[in-house]
Amino acid sequence: MLSRRLLPLLVLLAVPAQAEEAAPAPEAIRAAAAQGIRWTREVAVEYTKQRECFSCHHQTSAVMTLRLAEQKGFPELAAARAQQIEHSNTSFAGRLDQLNGGRGIGGGATSVSYALLMHVANDSPRSEITDAMVHYLLKTQQQDGRWRSGGTQRPPSMGSDFASTALAILGLDRYAPEDQREAADAAIRRARSWLRNVYVQSTEDAAFRLLGLHAADADRLDIIATRSSVLTRQRADGGWPQTDRDESDAYATGTALVILHKTGLAVDDPAYQRGLAYLLRTQADDGAWHVVTRATPVQTYFDAGYPYEKDQFISYLAGAWATQALLYALPDREE
Repeated sequence: MLSRRLLPLLVLLAVPAQAEEAAPAPEAIRAAAAQGIRWTREVAVEYTKQRECFSCHHQTSAVMTLRLAEQKGFPELAAARAQQIEHSNTSFAGRLDQLNGGRGIGGGATSVSYALLMHVANDSPRSEITDAMVHYLLKTQQQDGRWRSGGTQRPPSMGSDFASTALAILGLDRYAPEDQREAADAAIRRARSWLRNVYVQSTEDAAFRLLGLHAADADRLDIIATRSSVLTRQRADGGWPQTDRDESDAYATGTALVILHKTGLAVDDPAYQRGLAYLLRTQADDGAWHVVTRATPVQTYFDAGYPYEKDQFISYLAGAWATQALLYALPDREE
């Protein structure tokens, strides 16, 4: 059996060589990000006019993107971000009994963990709602340590136990109340063990496994090896595919870049720069990105304002992740 200390080196050596290309210009990155921000804000606001329920593909992605954009100096976004938080809190406020009982939440642990991620991104204070979400996650963790995805019919964001588990770890770590701290820490340890020992099947799995191990304070060598496993999925075009049989797209590329950076990859790393170049090349003239849906519809279609008709929800989510990846390459605003 190979030594665990040799594994990260062997994985790094397996990363295919990529042709170098000029790094994207900061002006081009900022202009592309500005277009992505505009879509993120406008469509999130439109969604709240048409639906009352919380949505991980609109509220969480919008808050993450808008908060980061504010940190990078883009103006007049706070009101739209606050509206998404209010919409989400209103949606969950009427379901506190279900949350505390670990039952009756559409999308299951995926929805709850994405809602907590929204609060993490917003740096929201602890509340009755976040406490109830913590109770829900503690009651719904599986015996093997994972949290199950809310359903396999809506990949990628609703199709990976790795994503649900990683985000549950983030939420528990940030929002567990003191009287639940011991239980939350034990749950995180069980989740870390599951993440270390299960085979991944997609970029979603690999990227969120990395995020979860990082959030759970896993062994440094495990994190290095897992980061390398994400990097090996990068294609020659600079992008990442959702699965091995798919072409690169903005969703997989955006999530991979954001998670790689949040877990330690510098934005000037050649792999990150190639990913940025891919996102710039594939952004449409109107500032949107098109990703073809793989989901089986479970709700009646409605138009929230993003292009591409029935591909619009995954395309909108892709645009939010892609915009965040672009924003991380920009300097923070000067105070």
